[in-house]
Amino acid sequence: MEEAGLGGSGRLPSGWGRSGGQGGEPPRRPVWVDLDALYATAPPDTDAVSVDEAGEEQRPMYPGVTRRGRLECSGEVHGVLHGWERGTDDGQWLGVVSYTVPFTRPDPRPGKRVEFGLLPARAIRPREGS
Repeated sequence: MEEAGLGGSGRLPSGWGRSGGQGGEPPRRPVWVDLDALYATAPPDTDAVSVDEAGEEQRPMYPGVTRRGRLECSGEVHGVLHGWERGTDDGQWLGVVSYTVPFTRPDPRPGKRVEFGLLPARAIRPREGS
């Protein structure tokens, strides 16, 4: 597979290129996971709507309130890309990624682990130097 933009072609999303594992193992690549792109947030007293690159309205999944003992669903976290899958509706690339959503500080718990989650390509990017 070659580099290309998102879309209906059989090519990987732009900037990813070939990343095959050895001996039949799936590729494992360090990535950043953009929690803001996954879990849109807005102040609790608004019904904020944003528009994504395709012109689709994106409504917040929950109010962006930060309290101790809750999950911190904003910012970027480390993840591992295991491979790519294609969505059936529009052929959009989905990264197969493992990552942890942290709890708000000062909560000492490690966070909630997501193993092999399907994430839209817009929510992940390569993590260089790792």
